[in-house]
Amino acid sequence: MRNSWFSILFSVFAAFLLLPGKATAANVGPAGYTNDFSTQPPATDWATFNRPGASGESYDMDTDVNENITAAGVTSQTLSNANDPPFVSQIATWSSSGHYLQTRPTIVRYTALMGKFLNDSGISATQAMLSYSFTITGQQSFEDADKGTRVYYSLTGLANSWTNLAALNVNSSTNLSLILATNLALDWPIGAPLYLLWVDDNGAGSPDPANQIDNFSLRTSAGAPPAFACGLTTPTNGALFVSGASIAASAVLTNGTAPFTVQYFTNSGVGNTIFRSAGSSGTSPIM
Repeated sequence: MRNSWFSILFSVFAAFLLLPGKATAANVGPAGYTNDFSTQPPATDWATFNRPGASGESYDMDTDVNENITAAGVTSQTLSNANDPPFVSQIATWSSSGHYLQTRPTIVRYTALMGKFLNDSGISATQAMLSYSFTITGQQSFEDADKGTRVYYSLTGLANSWTNLAALNVNSSTNLSLILATNLALDWPIGAPLYLLWVDDNGAGSPDPANQIDNFSLRTSAGAPPAFACGLTTPTNGALFVSGASIAASAVLTNGTAPFTVQYFTNSGVGNTIFRSAGSSGTSPIM
């Protein structure tokens, strides 16, 4: 005698809604990401780069950045220096006494500092809010009129993907300390990267003043978590089985947060609307 499985229903329970931990310090979690630079950050999170050249060169910074900088090409760790402030350097420096990151270019066209972040917030963000303290100190010098320190972002880190964040640009050689902040409208999916880039031009005077970044904060908002879904993959809809035969069942899960438990239900044949548990699975693959 042959029996038909008219339906196979399942209910899915997320036993614990905990985000798995990740090793990268620059992951932007549900509470955001902050860094007071009390320790030197690894190059996987904050990296530095310099563009060969000299002070006083005539060039368009936006064009030069887009043509010559990629996330894959900026991999050097910041220098560690005990001075406060550190003296000039071709690449960015971490002050072990002042606990900040600094750019103070010399014998280059500019020095760049890149923050590399992953969206681990649990939402596909449509807004990123970033802020940090920005200090200029040291000997006053002259900055080129259209340069100074400019800030960019990219969602890919590829060439020709950098967009200037005008609210964060500073063109001054006067000693100052201020809080810079902006809200960035963007489409930032879960698990996707975001790159922030500070580019400090080597000014006309020598030495350049020290530009320092501290108490950095990056948060996300305005997104929604992706919808959880569970789909039956085995057996297929309308499949027939000989009475008494064993039946394998499997399901595929989309989104949500592990661990999961999937429970399968069956009915007993024609005219019977009572569904009974046919077993459950909490291991991957869900079978």
